[in-house]
Amino acid sequence: MKRLSIKDKGFIKALVTVAIPITIQNFFSTSLNFVDNIMIGRLGKEAIAAVGQANKLFFLFILILFGVYSGSGVFSAQFWGKKDIPNIKRVLGLSLILGGAVSIIFSLAAILIPKTIMIMFSKDLEVIKLGTEYLRLIGISYLLTSVTFAYGMSARSVGLTQIPMYASVISLIINTVLNYTFIFGKFGFEEMGVKGAAIATLIARCIELFVILYLVYKYNGGTIIAAKFNELFDFTLEFVGKILKTALPVIFNEFFWSLGMTFYAVIYGRISTEAVNSVEISNTILNLFMIIGRSIASASAVMIGNKIGDNNVEEANIYARRLCKLGVYVGLIMGVILIITAPLFVNLFNVEQAIKKDVITILVVLGFISFIKILNGILVVGVFRSGGETVFAMALDSGTVWFIGIPMAIIGGICLKLPIPIVIALVNIEEVVKVVIGMKRMLSNKWIKNIVDEM
Repeated sequence: MKRLSIKDKGFIKALVTVAIPITIQNFFSTSLNFVDNIMIGRLGKEAIAAVGQANKLFFLFILILFGVYSGSGVFSAQFWGKKDIPNIKRVLGLSLILGGAVSIIFSLAAILIPKTIMIMFSKDLEVIKLGTEYLRLIGISYLLTSVTFAYGMSARSVGLTQIPMYASVISLIINTVLNYTFIFGKFGFEEMGVKGAAIATLIARCIELFVILYLVYKYNGGTIIAAKFNELFDFTLEFVGKILKTALPVIFNEFFWSLGMTFYAVIYGRISTEAVNSVEISNTILNLFMIIGRSIASASAVMIGNKIGDNNVEEANIYARRLCKLGVYVGLIMGVILIITAPLFVNLFNVEQAIKKDVITILVVLGFISFIKILNGILVVGVFRSGGETVFAMALDSGTVWFIGIPMAIIGGICLKLPIPIVIALVNIEEVVKVVIGMKRMLSNKWIKNIVDEM
């Protein structure tokens, strides 16, 4: 097999063009969400738990959406490798239909039965009350998010990564300013607390949708994905069937994986509000250190998919190996920094000393395995899905959660009543098992499938 030089201009150009805008978007998203969580944290531990647990529904929703759009994105990336723009527009149209249906279901649940949802996640009456108020408002934004997400994923698949970056950055800055204004009652507004956070997010998502549609359809005369109505929905049942054959495993993957994450939240909620706080704060801080790794995973899906669509299987295989190595290096560096700086980040949150101690211990555990978590993201999202190996990716990603992670959480948290840092360590055994199986499959070179040749 031909080896690409580390100076290979094609690889470096593709990585820079795709990964940097995604990294900037993720940096703003994660950093501003971090600031938002600090603001909410000033309201007390019940507010942190309420918003964190209420957002578990959004987390489930967004990951199912990610399954819909990344499953479709496998085709968009490979179609772009063939420069087949009409089919890219058809994939976008089908994505909008599927994502819209998902968003309506989740919106109705959040608006109509918010208290029932919160009772699933917490036994604390104040947490349930605040979370119910938050969910009823935030549920209105889910349909907006599905449309924004569809256009953003399609833009990334064809290399227009700046579009979702601009929309996201503008939206998140506005969200942070409005959070400060509404939560604490600044600039003449009344203090609204958790309710203010929901209103700020709803306004920001309206603006984000407007910006992304403007950039797609109007800026500089429109882009290649600026599809008309008839172009979006000009597909046959046969076309839908071929898309769903590959996309459904990705959708089911994200559904079962996110359901597993939601089940973790239920378990932590049954342990204590303090346990929920520890996990929420740990995840908020961890997300800052996973930005580059997750960006590489998203870039991998585009880069590898484009190569496969162009029938350049050899370079796709080399790209996959190189991106995995890059992910490991990034993960090791970020893990060391996380372990060293954990106490500094934890002190930004207004919580009890016992919670801070647990968070620091959790972050040390996660710091040691951060390179594994990043590598798993690249393997599942970037390598196997872009290569059309979606059934294997589903079995690997969801299977390890449900057959290893969740049993460990139940045994450690519910049965043995172990401290939350030990429970988190047990849960992450699934990441180790996943990376061993995933690397073996990637090195076998059996994961590459050109799924658009027959369409």
